[in-house]
Amino acid sequence: MSYDIASTHHVELNPYYYPKKYSVTKFRFQHVVLSTAITTAYSAIEEMQLEPRPVKGQPVKEADGNWNTGAYENLVARLSKAHVDLRKGIGWNIRGSTTRVHKSRRAPKGTKLPWTKGVVRDKEIKIEDDLVSASWLRSKCTTHRYGAETASITMYDVANVQNLSRRLLLERVKVWDDIFLKA
Repeated sequence: MSYDIASTHHVELNPYYYPKKYSVTKFRFQHVVLSTAITTAYSAIEEMQLEPRPVKGQPVKEADGNWNTGAYENLVARLSKAHVDLRKGIGWNIRGSTTRVHKSRRAPKGTKLPWTKGVVRDKEIKIEDDLVSASWLRSKCTTHRYGAETASITMYDVANVQNLSRRLLLERVKVWDDIFLKA
């Protein structure tokens, strides 16, 4: 359903052909469309019960950016039970000038990917950290109340959450490796 709301062909996310295809839009209607696509993609993660969860009322991550140990262990246990390979990170598309979403303290940390240069600032992120970033996008930018960050969401943010949701689903049903190792 998220892909029906807003999607792009994977080639349009290829930095070689399109280093920066999607920009921040000024049209509020587009903000609603992109927000709805993120919320819907994240709903699939919640349905699989793979979202980060606070433990004993404590936030998932501490103020210094480090994981709350209980929340981390809880998430890793659920991801492992769902057959998610935590050794493999996932690509997070970050393109163009820095937006409010990228400047937030919840912006994902990770390692630069080999093609990163110029307006392409893509990173490889641990699944656990990617889930926190997707959760923040859903909670603070797209669902509860539209704010300044909502106006800076792009199709790259949508694609990031959709890709995460797809990967978790495919790993959960044990076909991720079948698809990508045989290709």
